[in-house]
Amino acid sequence: MREIMRFGNKKYFALLLFLCLFACGKSSDHHQVSEEKKKEASLCFQRGVTYLGQEQYYLAATQFRKALEIDPYFLKARKKLALAYLKGAQLDSARVEYLRILEKDPNFAEAYCNLGYIYMEKNKFPEAIKVYKKAVSVDPGKPFFHNNLGTVYMNVGKYAEALEEFKKAVALDSNYTLGYKGMGLVYMRENKNAEAEAVFKKALEIDPNQRDIYYNLGQIYLNTGRYQKAVQAYLKTLKIDPEFADAYSNLSTAYLKLGKSEESKKALARFRELKAKAEQKQKKDIFSSYYNKGISYFRRREFDQAVGELIKAVQIEPDHVDALQWLGLAFAEEGKYDEALFHLQRAAKLNPQNPRVFINLGYVHTKLRQLDDAIKDYQQAIELQPENATLYMNLGQIYAMKMMFNQAIREYHKASQLNPNSEDAYLALGTIYWRKGMFEKAIDQFKKALEINPNSIAAHGKLGVLYQQLGHLDDAIREFKQILTLDPSLALAHRSLGEVYYKKGMIAEAKAEFQKARELDRQKRSSNSVSGSSSDYEADKKLGER
Repeated sequence: MREIMRFGNKKYFALLLFLCLFACGKSSDHHQVSEEKKKEASLCFQRGVTYLGQEQYYLAATQFRKALEIDPYFLKARKKLALAYLKGAQLDSARVEYLRILEKDPNFAEAYCNLGYIYMEKNKFPEAIKVYKKAVSVDPGKPFFHNNLGTVYMNVGKYAEALEEFKKAVALDSNYTLGYKGMGLVYMRENKNAEAEAVFKKALEIDPNQRDIYYNLGQIYLNTGRYQKAVQAYLKTLKIDPEFADAYSNLSTAYLKLGKSEESKKALARFRELKAKAEQKQKKDIFSSYYNKGISYFRRREFDQAVGELIKAVQIEPDHVDALQWLGLAFAEEGKYDEALFHLQRAAKLNPQNPRVFINLGYVHTKLRQLDDAIKDYQQAIELQPENATLYMNLGQIYAMKMMFNQAIREYHKASQLNPNSEDAYLALGTIYWRKGMFEKAIDQFKKALEINPNSIAAHGKLGVLYQQLGHLDDAIREFKQILTLDPSLALAHRSLGEVYYKKGMIAEAKAEFQKARELDRQKRSSNSVSGSSSDYEADKKLGER
């Protein structure tokens, strides 16, 4: 026979947590942000609220973080961010945010309450008591604050203190059934069955649809030899929740005490059936927790933590293809390509019809410079997804790396046929033709890229460098000037333009461009950025790339 202490388990705390999640406030510093920025932050905030309502906690947290990046004083967004972390089981992140909130709003009682929940989940009972006491001192009029504090006291064996808090809760609200439950559980732990029975019955007068109260009453009746009453209590429990396994176990015992062996056997069989089902569900829930945490860490680029969570997930379900893939990718992001390969190959064996597995294998084989294997991976992915233009681009890139230019051209052409608006396909084709010395064809491909995207810095840059190489200096000047019209901050474009001016004997113009390039380089160094923003870096890198 197993007693149920519903006040000490996670389900109970989830209920109390729900009660105190929604208080929000405003920061007095919010006015320091421009109205335009406030509107932008507000849009992110609203998207976050939508995701939160849909229980997409990672996406919600992402939007709230964006809102705070725009407006660091947006306290309402920080409160929602803490909530998203909390409901998404990112307890450490939630704790950090609640502590930040309390720095700005030390009278935000719900923050203390939710910190108490976090500490309870981590079995840090002294810390939980401390913050729940703070919640009570800030707002003594909320019954559930006293109730939560009473629960912690009860879990650490301080029954007198627990009883005092539960009594305070029902004194504040005479219909607060959780307080009566708490009192009853304390009395049960102190073997005061009569007192426990009285307060449980009081709770049922307020709300007769309480599974756990009937269950605990059944336990009292069983302990005191009132077996028929125990049967009635457990049957009422099961009427409310027909899949409550522990109730069947105790019902079996009560029937046995009454000499009803057949009924006892049936109840016991049902208990075993439900217990096995619950254990399987618990296993799935634990897997889902590790799996979802792993993906969340991965998306936040915290790859070491992602690996840790995903390994736990795979230990529970070794044949879960998606978990193996995520684990392989997390290892790859850490540069541990052999480990990545091991898990991705296992995923491919388990599900050879999943194109994503072979795409990821191709990526890892490429990183390992195992290019022949990468070619096989992408060919397998193409068999499964023949209309995916990106796969032909990837395969073409591998052929280009192996200097197999004709095969690369073939794959890039397939990509451009599948996606005629692919700027990248024409840029890749132009680059291969250039490397083969087929300059006119290269120019044609770069021009096709510009037809799709007239503002393509990469296409203008490649054309400019190629024209310069061919001695078409006026054409090169035109391309580099066009780049600087699009983005005058690109030092490489100024430098390239200066080189062309120098070749034309336009020394003054060349000096001016070189000076601009040097000044831009100095600005980048002074801002602790070796190559400027990420977009600048990509543009600079592509500008003269062959």
